Amino acid sequence: MAETVSQRAADFPAEAGPGPEMRVVLYDSLDALGRLEAPWRALAAQHPQHGPFLDFEWNCAWAELFTGQARRLHVATVERSGELIGIAPWVVSEPARASEPRHIRLLGAEHTACDYLDVLCAPKCERDVARALYAHLFGPSVPRWHRLELHGVRADSGFLFQLAECFEQAGKRIDVTAGIFCPTRRLNTEGVASHLSTSRKKRLRYEQHALEREGALTHATTAARDTEMAEALTTFASLYRKRWGGDPDALRLVLAYARRAGSDSNLRIDLLWHEGRPLAGLLHLRRDDALYLYLTAVDREAFPKLSVGNVLIGMALERAAAEGIERYDFLRGGEDYKLLWSDGAERGLDFTAYRPGVALLAQLALERARELVKIAWR
Repeated sequence: MAETVSQRAADFPAEAGPGPEMRVVLYDSLDALGRLEAPWRALAAQHPQHGPFLDFEWNCAWAELFTGQARRLHVATVERSGELIGIAPWVVSEPARASEPRHIRLLGAEHTACDYLDVLCAPKCERDVARALYAHLFGPSVPRWHRLELHGVRADSGFLFQLAECFEQAGKRIDVTAGIFCPTRRLNTEGVASHLSTSRKKRLRYEQHALEREGALTHATTAARDTEMAEALTTFASLYRKRWGGDPDALRLVLAYARRAGSDSNLRIDLLWHEGRPLAGLLHLRRDDALYLYLTAVDREAFPKLSVGNVLIGMALERAAAEGIERYDFLRGGEDYKLLWSDGAERGLDFTAYRPGVALLAQLALERARELVKIAWR
């Protein structure tokens, strides 16, 4: 279904004088979401720096897996004088008990560690989108929420800045804290190992030669349009399950995305084979001239004393640079192997807004009590 609500709300910090006609349209089902495919793609294409996790097919796959009775789809679009200028890909939690708080979060923020999430805005429209969505949040079509949590948003988000302004002008409490830390690497054809220390280079060469002495070593890269993609994805999934156990949510999301997007997906898989046996895999998402490392898997039983994953990362970086890919993003986390290869980083912010209520006060009190207990036991 689609529902239209007015921009104006009693506590909206409106400006004096007439302005363009604004309205917010709500899409709260997967069927309704399908009608947004073309405008969603158009807005996402204007912001390549956001990365792959705001793409339409990716968000649809996430919604299929993780929305239902406990978490309802709440995608709000903003139109100005009939032109769509913003899309807020949100979900609303449905508490099991009335005493529990209700949250509004970004699609992808839960379960699957998607980074660089945000509200999509047409260029130079962040302010209008933020003001319209602020009014929508306090309007009749939104169930009473207690926390608005927009986490994993890029630190340079113009929308987030404008939304914070709306809450501050209305005198409402918000928290903005440091969020994701994503190591990155600029790629060129001069050799991706050139910045490594001498000892690191020697170690990397030693490990690759040690693998080659034991048998034939093969590095294969497969993109979504390649006929071998289905087989490569099956091999990677098997490695990932063996490494991490079961069928983790992130893998389920990748498989759902691959089924939905098919050969148009952004998937790219690097596999390292030894004598016909898969040793390690890297699952990437490509967006324009950047490659994003989403999942890794290594068979640790094969060569437990060697850093097989590092060998594959070095090969994958070299190949990506040779293909003209300019930037490699390791996504969230400061693991040693990411810091070893990176030469920079992207930062994110976590934005939380509050709407007072008994449920929220009870949750905040519980969180504070837990913090005090931790301090007391240190």
